[in-house]
Amino acid sequence: SAPAARLFRLLSLHRGPDLSAPAAAALAGLTLRGTRDLLAELTRAHLLTEHFPGRYTLHDLLRVYAAERVHAEETPRERDQAVERLLSWYLHTADATYPHITPDRRRTALEPPSASCQPLSFTTHDQAVNWCETERANLVAAVHHAAASENLGIAWRLPALLWGFFYLRGHLGDWLDTARTGLAAARAAHDHPGEAQALLDTASALRHVGRYQEAIDHLREAMTACREVGDTDGRVGAVANLGDTYLQIGQLDAAVEYCRRALALERAVGNAWGEGIILSNLGDAYQRLGRFDDAV
Repeated sequence: SAPAARLFRLLSLHRGPDLSAPAAAALAGLTLRGTRDLLAELTRAHLLTEHFPGRYTLHDLLRVYAAERVHAEETPRERDQAVERLLSWYLHTADATYPHITPDRRRTALEPPSASCQPLSFTTHDQAVNWCETERANLVAAVHHAAASENLGIAWRLPALLWGFFYLRGHLGDWLDTARTGLAAARAAHDHPGEAQALLDTASALRHVGRYQEAIDHLREAMTACREVGDTDGRVGAVANLGDTYLQIGQLDAAVEYCRRALALERAVGNAWGEGIILSNLGDAYQRLGRFDDAV
């Protein structure tokens, strides 16, 4: 049918290894029920493979053919809109996982999803983590697709929402890769708040892969960037993470200096959760310096 043929063409715009029925619905701008019917039609016609219940793949040669047809039969605007719908769906669904994975961390602000965007919702930590794990390759691909397709705001916001998942599951290569892609996208867009956030995200990933000097350089840039855009929380995070990074590399006097600065800032903004973490780091630094009373 014509609707199934259109969906087949649009599937070539998806960059990941497979996709779910809800992702396909977002790509096509259709209801989930209607999309499932079209996916079943394509599967019966051997144009699509349901390799796992509710997840679909295109054979490489069929993907090439679908890409030829989408460029011949869909206008550039229609193709761009389909990609934007798909990337927005990944972004807002990733946002729905955030409170379940990193409930005590500040959340990247997003515009409300469009009426046609129906992101998934989650009720438990395990649901959120399992979705991220299942979609991990697609989410990484979506970051790169967003950067390449001029959806630059999505390119830095999506890594900012995924850092907790990458940290939790130890996907450090994906974390650093997407954070650096997001930083480049924010800079290309001259998006200064986005650049400040992406500097923080990249620094965090660099710290966890043991590239401490690069992390310090990014954190110093982030302090300046956050101050310039008035991001107090981001500036506090940069100072606190500098203290922690210096602690990890054994530069204890610098660790104490930045931890004390961060502690004053956290107390000024009334963030008891952050204050507790910094007190712990400061106590570690004092203990390693032999200042045991201060450590206690």
